[in-house]
Amino acid sequence: MRNDDGSGGTVKSGARLLRIVRLLQEHDALGVSELADRLGKPRGSVHRYLKTLDEEGYVVNDDGRYRLSLRFLDHGVHVQRRHALYEAATEKVDALAHAVDERAWCLVEERGWGVFLYGAVGANAVATDARVGAHVPLHSTSGGKAILASLAPERVDDIVDRRGLARRTDHTIADPDELRAELDEVRERGYALNLEESIDGLHAVGAPIVADGEVRGALSVSGAANRLSESRCRNEIADRVLTAANDVELDLTYG
Repeated sequence: MRNDDGSGGTVKSGARLLRIVRLLQEHDALGVSELADRLGKPRGSVHRYLKTLDEEGYVVNDDGRYRLSLRFLDHGVHVQRRHALYEAATEKVDALAHAVDERAWCLVEERGWGVFLYGAVGANAVATDARVGAHVPLHSTSGGKAILASLAPERVDDIVDRRGLARRTDHTIADPDELRAELDEVRERGYALNLEESIDGLHAVGAPIVADGEVRGALSVSGAANRLSESRCRNEIADRVLTAANDVELDLTYG
């Protein structure tokens, strides 16, 4: 039943449609029966959802197996390039990656998650599962901790309550009090470290981007721990990331 106030069946139908989209992204391609099994819904019902997505151009039917179409790429690129930080940060991220020959990122916060807005790779960049658009916990990444350290304490508490402090490695900070102490140190020195807290064998340095009194995001550099030693992170890499973040801040304020 359709409810004009946006409640009941309309909301459930929309949620189910989005769940189908997420399943297709997770599995690349699925048939009607496979989707029906995962959703616990009749094949006929699932087929109607897929037909709607197909008619609107959001899926492609390859011999009975459905995959997401490039229509989503159009939406994603539009959202990325409309973000206020994108234009100001891309050139700085490219230069940062080239200067240190590692991977550089621009990270933003949305709904309590860190989202990779833009990235660039240097000659020695290591491959990880990070990608533009990926959502990651803020507490276990250098850019995420830099953002958290720039937010009001009550906002940090809200994010921790909503998203938790999942342990990604043995080095991940998973205790709220320990995280607060870490954020105090980040605020004092101006940058955040990720010493194998998100991926074993990976180190990273992040610095916040703050303009007009508002945290806009963060820049970071990550690389293999044997090249990005803690000492190098605290000195050479931190200086470069802080300088790049400051340049972005100036562009946002006066550009």
